[in-house]
Amino acid sequence: MSDAEKAQETWVLVAGTGSRDAPLPRTEELAAQAIGRALAHAGAGLVTCGWNGVDKATTMAFAGELQALGLPLSTRLKQIVPRPDEPAFFGGDVVYVEKGVPEWVESVRRAQAVILIGGVSGTYKTYQTARNEQVPVFPLPSTGGDAKKAFDEMMADFEGVGLHRRVTRAQIASLDTPIGSREAADDAAERLLDLVTEELSGRRPVTQADRPKAPRPRKSEAKVKPERIDFLLVTALPEERDALLRRLPGFERVVPRKDDVHVYFRAQLPVSDGAGSYRVVVLPLLGMGRVNAATATADAIKRWRPRHVVLVGIAGGVAAHRVSLGDLLISEQVVDYELQKLTEQGIEVRWSVHKASRRLYAAALNVLGNGWTQGVVVPRPGEGAPRIHLGPIASGDKVVAVERVLTEYRNVWPSMIGVEMEAAGVASACFAAARQPEFFMVRGVSDLADAQKNTPRVEGYRAYACDVAAAYTVELLRSHPIPFTKSR
Repeated sequence: MSDAEKAQETWVLVAGTGSRDAPLPRTEELAAQAIGRALAHAGAGLVTCGWNGVDKATTMAFAGELQALGLPLSTRLKQIVPRPDEPAFFGGDVVYVEKGVPEWVESVRRAQAVILIGGVSGTYKTYQTARNEQVPVFPLPSTGGDAKKAFDEMMADFEGVGLHRRVTRAQIASLDTPIGSREAADDAAERLLDLVTEELSGRRPVTQADRPKAPRPRKSEAKVKPERIDFLLVTALPEERDALLRRLPGFERVVPRKDDVHVYFRAQLPVSDGAGSYRVVVLPLLGMGRVNAATATADAIKRWRPRHVVLVGIAGGVAAHRVSLGDLLISEQVVDYELQKLTEQGIEVRWSVHKASRRLYAAALNVLGNGWTQGVVVPRPGEGAPRIHLGPIASGDKVVAVERVLTEYRNVWPSMIGVEMEAAGVASACFAAARQPEFFMVRGVSDLADAQKNTPRVEGYRAYACDVAAAYTVELLRSHPIPFTKSR
């Protein structure tokens, strides 16, 4: 086994229509490109024979997505090349074979799963080879050709074909959906990759000694199927967590897993227009600061694959920007001040900027009226009502309670409305994830980032600020700010 094979746990062969002359039909092109992108995001390796058509479209999309993510192609691509041909793509691991049957056999044996797109006879041979080698097959029947032929055969005798140990006939049948747009193709690819992941979870490689009667693994050995949620809500403090949970109907604590030390709470949050519910998970951090936030968020993204990550809680406001205790801060962007250079003239901050989700920011700008304040249940310590401020928020591990430091930061960011300690870590984890969720932040003002931080008057606003942030966040999500996914 090569070093690339050892480094890459899951290899997927994508086979389909190949033609040196005719252009690839639109449906097959969309499907091939979507699967290439999905494989790149899923961290899987691609096995290809390099034919012009589905093979080429999949590999080009796969390589392009890896490049966009800043990831190397060298350990993620495996090319099966018949002698004396040359590889179709530069890069990856090249495996030379003899022309004919060895092309099909070697490509299937190098993969843990096979995806079929269209095809005109050769693709059906791949399916037959996979059956002989006991490699699970996932055909997209809407692409027609051999993929439809293999799909119909599997549906007619699912148990007899016997290629799947974990996914059911109904789950394979769910792949039979039309692919007429890029969005539909991406939905189909995501659903297909979910099934591949579920089928391969805990599945040991099949050796020649136990083909074709490979034993079915015990349920206790199987890993939990990766889930995908709409919103991951991150909190740093217990009071921030509690303020959120009070507003999530029927929330439940998630059963712990051996491979994850974090505690999660899960809920379904219905939207106000009755169109459906979002899948929401609350992640309480194990401690404050950027490092804790980045580590925990990265783990949660891998486990839950959220579409959006929202940091909710309290922060220090900037009084010079007319921010008052108990107000609400909405971050248009997060500016990380932690990377600094010490010079003879003083400290030079190397600013790093993280943009907030444009979709959620637009939704926040259009929460009309102050009806959301009716959801605030903690009594306000003083007179007035919370006002909303939008702008950049500074983030770093240092607690800013010195007016001079805050003034220096505001010289660079004059519209700065607040400072806090976790956003830079959470936003960095979102940016570094293979499937990049969008980042957003809502903060209630518990202090004014000055020497009065720990006075009794300021401390009295702490619980109120937590409640303000939680009330607004839940109301924002209930306003139906993002579309529901087609594959639930």
